[in-house]
Amino acid sequence: NAELTSDGNANIAIGGVVGLDYSTKISNCVNEKSGKIDVGGSIASLDWLKHAGRQSSVGGVSGTRPEANYVAENASMTSCENHAEINFMGGVVGYYVIYNMNDCHNYGDIICSVDYSDETKTAIKAANLSGVVGFAAFQKESIKTSMTNCTNHGKIEYTSATANTINIAGVARFTDYKHTVAIENCVNHGNVVVNDDAEAENIYVGGVLSRLDNTISQYLTMKNCKNEGDIDCEASINGKVCIGGVFAYSAAPAWSASQASGLSNGGYVNFSGTANEVCIGGYAGESTGVHEVPFVAEAEVTCTGTVARDAYIGGYIGKMHNIEVGGTFDVTTTANGKVSFNGVAENVYLAGGIGAVTSARPVTLKGITNKGAVVFEDNISKNFHPENAYVAGVFGYINLAGNVANRSVSVLKSSNNEGAISYYGKTTDGAYIGGVAGHAPNTSLSGCANAESGKIISKGIAGGIDKMYDGGTVIVTHDMAVGGVAGESGYDVLNCSNNAAIDYTCVVNAEIDANVTSRFDIGGVVGRVYS
Repeated sequence: NAELTSDGNANIAIGGVVGLDYSTKISNCVNEKSGKIDVGGSIASLDWLKHAGRQSSVGGVSGTRPEANYVAENASMTSCENHAEINFMGGVVGYYVIYNMNDCHNYGDIICSVDYSDETKTAIKAANLSGVVGFAAFQKESIKTSMTNCTNHGKIEYTSATANTINIAGVARFTDYKHTVAIENCVNHGNVVVNDDAEAENIYVGGVLSRLDNTISQYLTMKNCKNEGDIDCEASINGKVCIGGVFAYSAAPAWSASQASGLSNGGYVNFSGTANEVCIGGYAGESTGVHEVPFVAEAEVTCTGTVARDAYIGGYIGKMHNIEVGGTFDVTTTANGKVSFNGVAENVYLAGGIGAVTSARPVTLKGITNKGAVVFEDNISKNFHPENAYVAGVFGYINLAGNVANRSVSVLKSSNNEGAISYYGKTTDGAYIGGVAGHAPNTSLSGCANAESGKIISKGIAGGIDKMYDGGTVIVTHDMAVGGVAGESGYDVLNCSNNAAIDYTCVVNAEIDANVTSRFDIGGVVGRVYS
């Protein structure tokens, strides 16, 4: 329970109980609240490329679990706790290789304010900070690793200014190796804050894991894992920020229900800083594949920051793109939290389900339900208006591969909206808004519905709508095309029905009228159809 202090100007391994750990088993070890670990100076931090060959790490119980060649294959940590404040890396373990962890918990705050750089002050490739395990690397494919019943209760706050990439997770950061990993019953309860003085090329913040990379996604299983902590990123960077309730970023081509179940997010997710691109989601900020994983998003997802280019905000996923695996995917997702934009961006993709989704080949997506409010508010006080806004209950922008001429199109089916959709403001180019989809060329919508509780404020494109039933109310405050089911469609609209009142409120500015050709297209089902 003694306080540990280091100036950080070296290759270090510091733990509340053990620094460099070659042992087989650690159990029933506790670092008390008085055992604060304070690291200052310049840290030659371990990243997955082992910058300059150094391995520096700090953990509440164990600092470093060394290379695979030096550790017994049945190594384990059981019933260990940290209650002290940690100034670097991991709440329980800083860096681990081949660990089976069970019933390990962090209760101390992790407030990282050290300089992540080498002695020449050049930024390292990646800075890793997590509630339970700061960084986990696996180098033997034959060994199975598990992490069960582990929790973080401490606040995670990042203020460092010298890392190229920042990876922050409520539970752990895993590397991309061919290694079987099972994570079960792991929960983050702590709030995560990335302060406005943190600088990096890219930032990834996940409520459970920071990133799900391509290779490890084929070997990783997750059950009953959730985030209950709020996430707020205030950083001002020139690159990309990805924030997700479970994952910040997923590169898994496809992930099925056999690999994951019982995942949820109950924590508020917000970006309030400055970046070039932002991807925010209740489940994942960005994904390059489809996850057929049952998921419930309960908390609010918001963007109040300034984004130089594109802002992707979704109650489920902010941005899903480059889908390369064709077929039919049953996503089985329900988003209950409010999703909103009240910031500055060049283009805004906003939806209760997925902000934007694109595919490299025809696919069928189904099973997404949004029950939360979707709100777009143009931040007039900053005197900047987006070029385009794509706002909808389920998909703001959906462009799945296909060819309208030969009728080879993708299909969106059995996806419903029950949340109110509100649009307040203006764009310099276009606004595309619909009860289910905002903009959807080359895509047929089948068996989807916008319920009576759906209330819309937007201009939308929804293409190929089959058997769509709308019971919402549409309210518009700027020049746009508005429809109870679709604002604008470029494909078949079949057997659609609207039961909603359309309440259109137009505020015309003389200066705008002098420079912009205005079109007001309003329809009970579709506002505008083109071919």
